[in-house]
Amino acid sequence: MSRDFPRVVRLYGAAIGDVVLLGRDVSVPANPMIAWEVYPEVHVKCPDRPAMEALLDRFADQVVSIDGQSFEAVVVSALAASGRKLATAESCTGGLIATLITDVPGSSAVFRGGVIAYSDEVKAGVLGVPPEMLRDHGAVSGPVVEAMARSVRALAGADLAVAVSGVAGPGGGSPEKPVGTVWLAWDDRGLVESRVRVFEGGRDKVRRAAAFEAMDGVRRRCR
Repeated sequence: MSRDFPRVVRLYGAAIGDVVLLGRDVSVPANPMIAWEVYPEVHVKCPDRPAMEALLDRFADQVVSIDGQSFEAVVVSALAASGRKLATAESCTGGLIATLITDVPGSSAVFRGGVIAYSDEVKAGVLGVPPEMLRDHGAVSGPVVEAMARSVRALAGADLAVAVSGVAGPGGGSPEKPVGTVWLAWDDRGLVESRVRVFEGGRDKVRRAAAFEAMDGVRRRCR
């Protein structure tokens, strides 16, 4: 076996069941591919190069790293390589995105700053979200997170910004916006996109999933 193996590949957005099924197809009993969940990622120990190549071929779009780098370190590296500076506006994640990014040594070169806009008053007063937008659409909505992203990018002098607002639970949900509903928006040099996700699990899982989804959007925009 090469001294480069076994190697752990990190995936985001892949179902662990699908990875396990692939492992059964490409592994040999004496030297299996092993997958486990480190929510919301899936980590896979590849015993040799053919196994890793099969994994990359099947899950290319979900591969975060093949060299043991953490998700957040990959995001910081991607920002640096693309020459972008990042800012964050967080509601339900309470600063978790900024914490993950700034845990990475050297992140000061790419991270401008963030605003924890937990209340509507801060969303309006600091980030300038129009009160009528909050009234008409609610804090957990596409228009609001798009406004948050635009504002924090301008406020921080960043190239790229991500904003998050959601219902982390255990209370606060509604039929229209159940617990786990999270709206995310990215402002990449003036191009603003948003989307909604509904994450399963308790409060900690929802917040962590939302932070990783936000970082994945940053990573993809830095390709």
